Amino acid sequence: MKRKFDSFQSELKKAVPFFSEYAEKIEVLLEEFRAQHGHVYDEATVRKTVAVLELLQARASVPYASRTALKDVAAYRKRTRTPPGFKDDGDGDFFIWADFLTGLQLAQASGAKFVRAILVTRDQKVDWSRAGIAHPILVAEMRSLLGISFEIWSDERLYSEIEKALAEEPNSKD
Repeated sequence: MKRKFDSFQSELKKAVPFFSEYAEKIEVLLEEFRAQHGHVYDEATVRKTVAVLELLQARASVPYASRTALKDVAAYRKRTRTPPGFKDDGDGDFFIWADFLTGLQLAQASGAKFVRAILVTRDQKVDWSRAGIAHPILVAEMRSLLGISFEIWSDERLYSEIEKALAEEPNSKD
């Protein structure tokens, strides 16, 4: 991909004089694009991204907790300001939590072994976390239902952890 990008820039420089005004404008835009998004074309980044996506594809599941069965629970939790979601309109956050717990319970029932669960979100409201640490009620609920710890990570933390894990791989070239 990077070679194609570089090849296009090279061909652009060869543009006949008739197109030189446009070529200069395109060159400026390409350099701006490279500065802001060039990492997307970096072969190492592409390899790492593919590795993460393959891992997710191999291990991901999409659990679903019945909305009908849990609608009264969602309403009660909102009234009692029980996280997650009491700061939001609707019950979306509660059902994300219910789906998350359902998926973990199904995984454990199928023999999966894990000691912690991590939810990645950009939501920083106090109904999920306090100062970047998972809300104590959610931590207690996770411990009670599944016997494991619970953490909330920002997407930046996830990226950092992925980079660290990839760097620690024995055959890592990056």
